[in-house]
Amino acid sequence: MTRAWGWRGFAAAGVVLGLAAAASAYEAKGRRDPFVPLLTAAGTLREPLGTASPSAKAGGPLRLEGIVHDPSGPSVAIINGTVWRVGELRDEVEVVAIEPSSVVVRHRGVQETLRLPVPAADAAAAGVTGGSS
Repeated sequence: MTRAWGWRGFAAAGVVLGLAAAASAYEAKGRRDPFVPLLTAAGTLREPLGTASPSAKAGGPLRLEGIVHDPSGPSVAIINGTVWRVGELRDEVEVVAIEPSSVVVRHRGVQETLRLPVPAADAAAAGVTGGSS
């Protein structure tokens, strides 16, 4: 009986697997694909496709989205979807320092500290109300 299916069985399995792969394809919807490495094969930092510098994005406020802090090496911060290192300067924004939970920037000549948002569960446990500061 197994031989009777032969190539038809393999074809049917291929169609099923193909449909499953198509159904689980990642749709970025303007975000960085988490399955694409941040570093290139040469070891340089890859910028997410389609990202503009923070001050160019609708003139909105700077928003700290993530930090990879390494006390013994270069740390990186994600501000408004763009990866930054200390000393980088783009469109009137300079990263001055990257700490474990905050980033100091100089934006249009004014120095400010950006802090990671506190998740709601952590804020409730700490007794914080009203969102981020």
